[in-house]
Amino acid sequence: MKHITIRSRVNGSPVSVYARFNRDLFMALAGTFPKVTVRRFDGCGLNDETHVCLHFFGKHEWVSRNTAFFESPEEIYFVDEGFTLPFGLKSWKHRHRITGNETASTIHDEITYDFGNAFLNALWWLPFYMQFAIRPRIYRKYFNTKS
Repeated sequence: MKHITIRSRVNGSPVSVYARFNRDLFMALAGTFPKVTVRRFDGCGLNDETHVCLHFFGKHEWVSRNTAFFESPEEIYFVDEGFTLPFGLKSWKHRHRITGNETASTIHDEITYDFGNAFLNALWWLPFYMQFAIRPRIYRKYFNTKS
């Protein structure tokens, strides 16, 4: 099992930042590689689902469900857990945690994944890390402009 954590500082309270976690943000974060086709995006609430097709050496289905949700004035988080996974992944959990105050927040992308094989876990760490390392720039652009 491997872990990746990326932190991003943005303008706005946790409540206002979470309110903008929507399909537009999802598409901005998806980037251009691999190409992603969204088949279903319910949102970021408990039991909401996201279904995508990844175009990466063929087509690969990825289905995740939000299995946890918490909200307070200082922190909001939801956890998406993969149920249909590509690339031989055995498990995927991504906790999207937003902490902060009335004027600024930090978005914590906390990912845990497992291929069931230490070599594959290590091999995929860098590609996964790079996919998430671009998020601070995307988040700043998205949240530091008016909606």
